[in-house]
Amino acid sequence: MFMTHYTPNTGESWYRFTAGDDTVITLMSHHPQVRFKLIESGDSDNTYYNSIKDNTAHRRKFCLSYGYAEKKKITLKSGTDYYMVIYTPNAINGGEFIDDTMNLCVGKAAMAPGSVTVYSGTGIYVRQSDYSVPVDIKVGDNGNKIPLTAVAESVSLKTTTSGIRLSMIGGWRVKAQDTNAWRTSTSSRSSIDMGYVKDSTGNHNINGTWQISAKASSSSFSFVPGMTIYYYYEIGD
Repeated sequence: MFMTHYTPNTGESWYRFTAGDDTVITLMSHHPQVRFKLIESGDSDNTYYNSIKDNTAHRRKFCLSYGYAEKKKITLKSGTDYYMVIYTPNAINGGEFIDDTMNLCVGKAAMAPGSVTVYSGTGIYVRQSDYSVPVDIKVGDNGNKIPLTAVAESVSLKTTTSGIRLSMIGGWRVKAQDTNAWRTSTSSRSSIDMGYVKDSTGNHNINGTWQISAKASSSSFSFVPGMTIYYYYEIGD
């Protein structure tokens, strides 16, 4: 990942890189006109890929503070050098370059952190002797405000029930939407580690129906459980 303080306007910016296998290119900028193309080194007459011809590459959501991104997962020849050419098809304003920051990532998908707090629509009855009957918590909004690529890093316990203190919880557990395994915390004040590993395909996507269960530290009571999920998501998705 690197940043440049200049955005091409009527000209081009050229960068050279050596490809791995499947490569994700993420180019963030403050201007919707910015595009990129790939040219194999030694074959400058032929363009391998051009984002201007690919409507799926233009992203307008989950682009951090930039507002716009060009993103593409593309299979390149591993070990081969390519030129990344950043350009604009039409001038944004006068001058060859704009004094403005771009952010370019080539390789693995560029990730960014986020969080979301969600609650069950159903209360649970907890007692000290054992975990309660689990209830569902639905996570996701079809990619509107919660990224479809979001994977869980950790989860913390929440409630909106008046008079209920988290210290009244003797233990709690969650089950992610894509697994049958429970992850447990013996303290209401401790978050649950979801086993996130950078660039791993085994991380838990947060979108879907989770389950949550709890038990009391002493006296039994009822409350509406919730959780804050801390996650990482692919920029542009």
